[in-house]
Amino acid sequence: MSETNNDSFNAKMIAEIKKMQAELNELKNSKEPTKKTAKKRVAKKPAKKTTKKDTVRRK
Repeated sequence: MSETNNDSFNAKMIAEIKKMQAELNELKNSKEPTKKTAKKRVAKKPAKKTTKKDTVRRK
């Protein structure tokens, strides 16, 4: 008798899991169109290079 209960329990659990998977797939498919596309990055201008002023040596 425990085998029949076990088999029916397994069948119910498998049916419930398949139902959940179907719901998850439905949610996943409904979210796809709302994905945001990555913004294009604008290249930054390089920083100005500072030059060292030549110091005049006094004698």
